[in-house]
Amino acid sequence: MLASEPGNERAWFLYAKVAENRQKAIQCLEKVLEINPFNSVANRDLEMLEQRQSASSVHASSRAEVSNLPKRQAASGGGIPRWVWYLAGGLTALFFLACSVFLAVPLLKPAESKGAAPIVAPPTVVPVPTNDCDCAQANAYLDATYARFDVISAQLKTIEEARDFSQIDFFTYSAEAKALYKEQLSESPPACEQAFHTKTISLLWNWQQSMQYAADEQYDAVRVFLQGFTDEFAALLSEGEKLGKELQLKGCIRDPDAKPNL
Repeated sequence: MLASEPGNERAWFLYAKVAENRQKAIQCLEKVLEINPFNSVANRDLEMLEQRQSASSVHASSRAEVSNLPKRQAASGGGIPRWVWYLAGGLTALFFLACSVFLAVPLLKPAESKGAAPIVAPPTVVPVPTNDCDCAQANAYLDATYARFDVISAQLKTIEEARDFSQIDFFTYSAEAKALYKEQLSESPPACEQAFHTKTISLLWNWQQSMQYAADEQYDAVRVFLQGFTDEFAALLSEGEKLGKELQLKGCIRDPDAKPNL
């Protein structure tokens, strides 16, 4: 697939999960971010792998230092007692071991929280309205974004209820998903909604990619993708509701029923 579709973000992401070594996985994730800089999951995984790569380099340096001690002793002509070299080697190994443990401890928690699904819901960050937040512009942006969410919600419901994906018109879904992404990309939200807008762009990009896979009858990839997309979508909807409440506290008047029709 990568040979025929070098710009296929999802294919590069999945390839990173099964790469034969860490360096190859890093290269695949860098390719994902080159295609879609908004992919927060790929960025998180890349940082994690680079930290592990750095820790591995420290381990390799310590092993090389210890293994070279006998050679240095032989080269010195035996002027220094052998037990001194052994002591120095032991202390050096303990020093590098302590350093490696210190570097490895921060990596344990991210490794344990890593899920099986290729896409997981990012931490929810509620943007706080700033003085640069025109009420009319902010409300208009949320209304337009919620209308696009309604389309995705309807498509998700049909997909989840379907027993046979081949009976769904994924060609139409794919065309609609691409149109939604382009429309959202053209929006110019006020500063108080910029963080929410960035996450929405990433979500709609992932959705149009998954609908393209479905149109190409790559149903297994779609099922894997939907495992995490539903949670990510729900988290973004929750964040949008909190943002609407923040706007109300600021004095912006909003219809209490102005939210996606889920």
